[in-house]
Amino acid sequence: MKTILLVDTEFVNLVKPFVYDLSYIIATLQGDKYVPLKIVGNVVKQVYQNRMLFETAYYSTKRPLYTKALRSKDYQKQSIKDIMTELKNDIVKYNVDCVMGYNVSADNRSIAFTTDYLKTENALKDLEFIDLMPIVVNYICDTDNYKKFAKENGLITEKGYYKMSVESVSKYIYNNAEFVENHLGKDDNKHELELLNYVMSIGATIKKMPKRFLKA
Repeated sequence: MKTILLVDTEFVNLVKPFVYDLSYIIATLQGDKYVPLKIVGNVVKQVYQNRMLFETAYYSTKRPLYTKALRSKDYQKQSIKDIMTELKNDIVKYNVDCVMGYNVSADNRSIAFTTDYLKTENALKDLEFIDLMPIVVNYICDTDNYKKFAKENGLITEKGYYKMSVESVSKYIYNNAEFVENHLGKDDNKHELELLNYVMSIGATIKKMPKRFLKA
């Protein structure tokens, strides 16, 4: 894939996946790594400004982080219609080949749910989606080095599986067990791009792969 759209959403919950953060990076392949062409942080106006709805979000305590990001103009507050219009224009302008993300099916589902509810055209509906997570699992998590790091640093779930979230794998590639994501979509996108480039550097093939969970 020459040019990708790496998307990350933050949404209210699994029952009502209204998107309040829809951020993305458009990146193009230069040599053996993806280089950003455009980085966007979006707060979805209709959801974010609905205080009663937002307060039910899993990460509702992040509101001060968004307030700070909006004031510094690191984020922009837009209606879902304006976000979709910008996305549609960017897809054409940069000749985007596919959409990627970590557990991208959740992003796809939440965007589809929100655009459908708010009666807005989904700019991503006709694009191919490739999940980054199975690629990372195959090339990083299913290795002796990662498993050793995970066991030494408590990256095991209560049910006895290796943790394989962006945060967990980033701890490994940064060699920093104290690393913690702030769970803002724009920042998460940057970490996902680093994961993508890391697996590219060790010979990963970027294609659709089945999701896997690894028992410790």
